[in-house]
Amino acid sequence: MGLGYGGFIFVGGGFGALRAVTLFTGNKNSHFELNTGLFSGKEDADAITLPLIDAEYRYQKSDGGFVFKAKIGILGVGFGVGYAF
Repeated sequence: MGLGYGGFIFVGGGFGALRAVTLFTGNKNSHFELNTGLFSGKEDADAITLPLIDAEYRYQKSDGGFVFKAKIGILGVGFGVGYAF
């Protein structure tokens, strides 16, 4: 579960809540994630519910350090970089 901001590009969005289930597999530094759930929130006065289905590749060492994620899903594609403690 989580909180965040979601919506469609050039249409708008709003704050809401995320309810999802994640399957996380892999060994050593390479991992595969499969996420499915719903993002529910408000855009202006209208309630919105967006489905979430994402497949992700994650490079992350078990002892922390550099993190890279790439995803594709029904709401689009994306990538991220970061640092794990």
